[in-house]
Amino acid sequence: MIQPHAIVRKTDGSEQLEAFQVQGHAEGGVEHGWKNFDLSRLQQVELGEERFEPRRDFKRVSNAFGIVIAGVRAMDQREP
Repeated sequence: MIQPHAIVRKTDGSEQLEAFQVQGHAEGGVEHGWKNFDLSRLQQVELGEERFEPRRDFKRVSNAFGIVIAGVRAMDQREP
C-alpha cells in the first residue's frame, strides 16, 4: 500500500510515481519508505478507502530530474 505524492515526467519522457510505501512487500527488501515507481511497469492499481495528508518529509524533485505533472495537496488546500 502506498501514499502517492507526485507524478514526475523525467527528461527522457518517462513518468514516475513518487510515493511513500506504508505496507506490503518491496523488491529491495525495505518495506516502508519513499519509493519511485515507473508508471509504465504498473500493471494493476486499486484505489483504497483510506485518505492521507501529504507527508512532511516529502521533497519535490528538482527541475534537473524532471517536472511534476500531478501532486497531492493537503485536505485544507483542495478546491471546492
